[in-house]
Order: sequence, then C-alpha cells, then structure tokens
Amino acid sequence: MRALLAGFVLGIGAHACVCGGHSYGSSIYVSPLPQNLNNSLVFVDIVRCRAGVLTAHRSAAGRVTIELFDDASPVSTTNFRELCRGRHGKSGTGHDLCYRGTRLFPDKHCITGGDVTFGLVPGGWSIYGKQYRETPRKNNAKGAGLLYAIGEHSHLGSEFVIGMEGFTPDREHVLLGQVLEGYGALQKVQQQCSRPCATHFISYHISDAGVLREAKTPNYRRGWRFLRF
Repeated sequence: MRALLAGFVLGIGAHACVCGGHSYGSSIYVSPLPQNLNNSLVFVDIVRCRAGVLTAHRSAAGRVTIELFDDASPVSTTNFRELCRGRHGKSGTGHDLCYRGTRLFPDKHCITGGDVTFGLVPGGWSIYGKQYRETPRKNNAKGAGLLYAIGEHSHLGSEFVIGMEGFTPDREHVLLGQVLEGYGALQKVQQQCSRPCATHFISYHISDAGVLREAKTPNYRRGWRFLRF
C-alpha cells in the first residue's frame, strides 16, 4: 500500500513538472516573453558528432523551435528565417546561404553559431550580401532562451547567439526571438563546457533547419541596396 501511495505521489509530481512548461533537467523552461501567434516560427535540428579513429558517429540531440520577433527587427528576422529556409544560393565565399551543417559553439552563458562561411568571414554572410545593418531597438527583455543577431560595430551577417542562464547581451546585439521548445537540447550542447577535453572529438552541428510559420513582414528577402556593404 505504501509503495502504491509513493508511486501515485511521484506520478503527480512528474506530471506537474511537465505541465505549464517544458521540462529540462530538474526544472522547467518557460519562454521569457509571451508568445505572439503572428510571428514566424523556425526550427533547427541539432546533431552530436563524435570523431572516432576510423569513423565518425552522429546522434540526434534534439529540435529547437524558435519564435522570431518580426515586428521588432524585421530585417534581421527575415535574414535568420531565410537562412533557416536555405533557398538563397551561395555566399561570396561559395558556401550555401543556409544554417544546415554549421557548427554550434557552447560557452558558459551562451551558445554561438550560424557562421555559414565556416570561419572565412568574421560574422558570417547574410542574404543581403556580406553584411547589413539594423539599429538595435531598446529592449529590456532578459532571460535564458533569447536569440540575438551578433556582429562587429553593428555590422551583421549570419552569426547568432542564444543566451543561457546568466547571459547579458551587448548593446549592439539585435534581439531576434526566443526559444519556445527544445531548451533541453541546448543544455546538452552547453554541457560540453564542463568537459573541455571533449572539444577535440565531440562537436555539435545544425543538421537541418526550416520554417514552420512565416509572418507577413515586408519583403526583405531579396535584399535592398542600402542594406549592402
């Protein structure tokens, strides 16, 4: 009888951990801001790659679903959405303008990724050209799971950063969106920071990306002259 009662209590506790948010580890992830159903939704699938002596082993780490704040940063969110879609040909370096295959780099408080040039051009390459600019709007939003476009001196390309616990954005970071689902997959990537020796043979990459829902934003996808540098 006691065993049955204990199992019942544990079952209720487990159910409570899932309801009202997405469970990751021993806590629950809730997106920092309320979801806007008019915004775009994109996804990235993450794969864990382990290098062996003769072969490489790949295993799925999970899918991350992201809401883009199209109304706040339409130029940058269009760039991110179209790089997830991957239908804009090649960059100036000859690489596909797509997040598929790009690597994720974990840090103590964030995860950086999105370099479609694989290190050849600092900041990556945008759908508008090598670089573009969008003035960051003042936003006091904070919390784990926020997505930002990053670059040097407000010159943006394809690189992005996802804030984790304890992350503080720079003044030049452009707020792109927020993680809705899959924060646990990002935690798997971040755990690599606690094992620095593993970076020599374990890496995380975006195996696939795409658009789940597209907002009705201005047609920036072809790029405008004033956005090019």
